[in-house]
Amino acid sequence: MTLGRLLPQPLRSWTLPGRAVLVLVGALVLTVFASEISRRSIEERRQARVADAIAKDLFRLESRISSYLALLRATRAFVHAEGPALDAARMRGFVGSLRLHRDYPGVQGIGWSPLVDRRAWRYRIAYLEPLDARNRAALGFDMHSEPVRAAAMDRARDNGASAMSGVVVLKQEITADKSPGFLIYTPLYQGDVVPPTVQARRERLVGFIYAPFRSVDFVAGVFRGAGARLQSIHASSGTLPGELLWGQEPPPGMAVVTREVTFASQTWTLRFQPQELLSTGERLEPLLVLAVGLVTSLLLFELTRVQGRQRRQAEERNLALQQQVQFADLFVGIVSHDLRNPVNVIRLNAALLAREPLAHEQALRVQRIASSAAASERLIHDLLDLTRARLAGGIPVQRQPGDLAAILQHAVEEVKAAHPGRDFRLEVQGDGRGEWDGDRLAQAVGNLLRNALVHGDPQAPVTVGLAEAGHGLEVSVQNEGPPIPPDLLPVLFEPMRQGTPGTDSQARSIGLGLFIVEQIARAHGGTVSCHSAAGDGTTFTLRLPRGQARLSGNPG
Repeated sequence: MTLGRLLPQPLRSWTLPGRAVLVLVGALVLTVFASEISRRSIEERRQARVADAIAKDLFRLESRISSYLALLRATRAFVHAEGPALDAARMRGFVGSLRLHRDYPGVQGIGWSPLVDRRAWRYRIAYLEPLDARNRAALGFDMHSEPVRAAAMDRARDNGASAMSGVVVLKQEITADKSPGFLIYTPLYQGDVVPPTVQARRERLVGFIYAPFRSVDFVAGVFRGAGARLQSIHASSGTLPGELLWGQEPPPGMAVVTREVTFASQTWTLRFQPQELLSTGERLEPLLVLAVGLVTSLLLFELTRVQGRQRRQAEERNLALQQQVQFADLFVGIVSHDLRNPVNVIRLNAALLAREPLAHEQALRVQRIASSAAASERLIHDLLDLTRARLAGGIPVQRQPGDLAAILQHAVEEVKAAHPGRDFRLEVQGDGRGEWDGDRLAQAVGNLLRNALVHGDPQAPVTVGLAEAGHGLEVSVQNEGPPIPPDLLPVLFEPMRQGTPGTDSQARSIGLGLFIVEQIARAHGGTVSCHSAAGDGTTFTLRLPRGQARLSGNPG
């Protein structure tokens, strides 16, 4: 087929030079358009490579900070366990076993700074290991006497969590090559339990486990510089831009990429300088497109081929992502299943120990072990239910004839046994008989009750109601307290969603409880909804059909 036959009928009468001009103009337009697409695509690839390099650097940074926080928590547990028996030799032996310089690069040491004067909030660095020349210079120093350190210590003390300081010059800087630094503080309270209120935390504070860091040592090995070179790190202070922790201010006109991260309630501002990542071929690509763009057929062919390749790559990436998600769900299910046996062993041994005559402190430890094992068992069951819901399309139920009122009574009594100080009320109206999976509905109501305990007013009762509604039943769980934020209500029953923290610092989860409630309601052919408003409290309502048929006979 000739080019003339491809042209519209009015243009076929044009002379050959006119057609040539038309083709040339069209080819030039397509060439300019293709050249611009090529330039933008290269720029997007360059930006994507820079963003990927920065993301990898930030991931390494987060992993390193997380390992330091875990190290401080482990040291806190050691200091608490040693108690008055702690001395320099034991501290040295424990820190020596951690192999800080090999496994935790960047940390200068691990220290213990007890509170020596609660009225004046005076502290003293009692131990700092390894006790080299730098760390020896810091012994006896009252860190709370310096404002930047004091702000971080007060924040850790009042929040009951680790806190990072702003920029300081460490007492370890005894040589001429001084480096800015920072510290991370982890509070230790009496009984190694975080008190529920700020006032109680201040009254029961024992001291701080802390770690000092020199920025030049800390940064080494974290930021690889491939694709984006770290230019500077600033530690913010309130609304101020913050002091320079590492690096130098970028010169005027330099293109930089800024990222903000927060660790241990301290925000860092990191500035990266993008590196040239384009190969020679990528830089010449727009010129090559211009050179070959005059031939329209080849240009269209190339664009079609590139588009097909990109679509195929996107489909392959999507398939690989789906396989990864399915593998992750399967892996969580397998690990959760295998964890049940050791957790059961822990619970059994804790129960056996509880029967023995133990000292009060030992009995409390056994009780904490049993409580933690029970929480772990609930978490394992939740993870298994999440895996079933995702891989099997829902949580399986086995419906049997039964009385929903008796199921609710059992669920309330079970939760009340674990929380004897809370007020639970059960209000039943009408006939509760039908076909249910009693264990699953008890699990759903138990999840709603524990949710009410965590987020509700501890002084107000939690009310469980049962009433007839059409051909089915309605189960409601109501508690007083602050309302759920409106932006959270649409995603409340999605997995890995958590509401605002409750007053019970021990009642923490990964956000599967309400998701499992919704799945159990759906498996029964029902629904679950939530109403939350100021003055009304929060009410979760399960609407359930009775099953195949209502049981014969009169209630009672």
